Amino acid sequence: MEFVEENVTSTALGPKEVIIEVQALAINFKDCLTVLGQVDSDIIGSECAGIVRDVGANAENDFKRGDRVVACALDSYRTYLRCCTQSVAKIPAEMSFAEATSFPTAFLTALYSLVHVARLQKGESILIHAAAGGTGQAAVQMASRIGAEVFTTVGSQEKKTLLMERYGLSEHRIFYSRDASFADGVEQATKGCGVDVVLNSVSGLLLEASWECVAPFGRFIGIGREDVDSRGRLTMYPFIKNLTFTGVDLTMVLDMKVELGHQLLTEVMALAQSGEIKPVFPLHLYPITDVERAFRFMQSGKSSGKIVLEINQSHVVPVSVSASRKFEEVLIAESCRL
Repeated sequence: MEFVEENVTSTALGPKEVIIEVQALAINFKDCLTVLGQVDSDIIGSECAGIVRDVGANAENDFKRGDRVVACALDSYRTYLRCCTQSVAKIPAEMSFAEATSFPTAFLTALYSLVHVARLQKGESILIHAAAGGTGQAAVQMASRIGAEVFTTVGSQEKKTLLMERYGLSEHRIFYSRDASFADGVEQATKGCGVDVVLNSVSGLLLEASWECVAPFGRFIGIGREDVDSRGRLTMYPFIKNLTFTGVDLTMVLDMKVELGHQLLTEVMALAQSGEIKPVFPLHLYPITDVERAFRFMQSGKSSGKIVLEINQSHVVPVSVSASRKFEEVLIAESCRL
């Protein structure tokens, strides 16, 4: 993995644009799939945190140079990010840049999926897969805040313990995600009724088992990519129970529904400011010089919480430059992108 040189100031800033000197970047599973060539995209990154270094003419009422901010913006793996102010929010003085990066993608996905799409209500039940991951923990917090009955799956005892200790979840409502045994657990726990909402990130036979877990008039929200990219098929019979199946891709929301993305980011950061939601835990911190090692940790499937790359201007990274120079290592202080 290497960076390439760029010039973010080659054209004048738009009236509602800012330039952010990036201090921290988060790695999401979709980024890992993109790097591995398993997702048909060249876009890496959807969130970062840093310091505002320049502002457009009409952005000065919202931001000023030196502001500490977080951005939920696509293609964010850059040392200097140029983006629209609608993708940016200020962060509290006591919040670290690494902590800030744990909010945008995970909590926007959870808020949009549970509130806007699933319309999860107090007293309803929800099954959250991969609950120890970034989006999973965000969904647990959002569902608990709503007052829903939360069931989860995890892949290890360590992750189960994390959910019990950090979020107070009952051991009897945390199931194993590596096989379809969770479906029996849900059936027993709900006395055969199933759950009102499933937030799904598993694939294949496990997706099918999750689909069977949905109660009448329930909602299935798919945030995984594997079955989508492989053009998988869905068993139709459960629809007789008046079910809804919806796919959610935050990338499309950010790209095509900018106002909605701004609304979601504003709400999430307001909840973070008030302490109603807290950063994903734990944060696995890597210097930008160890970007490949960080991605391999994500690929291993052993991580919980959030993997964050931290940038320091003293860091030296490999950069692909002009054809005459081919390749060299430069200080990260220069403007470049992954």
